[in-house]
This record gives sequence, C-alpha cells and structure tokens, in this order.
Amino acid sequence: MSSDSLKLAGVGAVACVACCAGPLLGLLAAVGIATVLGYVLFGLVAIAVGTALVALVLRTRAKRRVSLDASPVQIIDRPPR
Repeated sequence: MSSDSLKLAGVGAVACVACCAGPLLGLLAAVGIATVLGYVLFGLVAIAVGTALVALVLRTRAKRRVSLDASPVQIIDRPPR
C-alpha cells in the first residue's frame, strides 16, 4: 500500500471514531441508566411485596389471638346422672 492510501485510511478511521463516539457513548449511558432503573425498580417491588407479606402475617396473627373471657367456669367432679 502506498503512503497516500494509508493516510486516507487513517483519516477515515479518525472520521469514523469522531462520528460514532457520541452515539456509542449515548448507548453505554443508556445501558447504565437502564441498569440503575432496573435495580431501583427491583428494590421497590421487593419493599412492596415485603410490606404486603408483613401485613398479611400480622393480620393472621391478630385473628389467631385468643381472648380470655372473664365468665366463671363450672367444674364438675363426677358425671351427671
């Protein structure tokens, strides 16, 4: 290859880098932003599911509580006739 064709190839490579650098950096930034948004969304969903499960467990436990009645209890020593 001649020196002129190498210079032309170098100029073409520089032009390609100059032209495509912005969109490529934009793509990388979008991927990074999407990763952060996915991370945050996953965290928020986990908090919502955890809150719902805690509420469900507490409500279930509240239903199971036995209230002691203060009424007197009759004790029978022998079976009735």
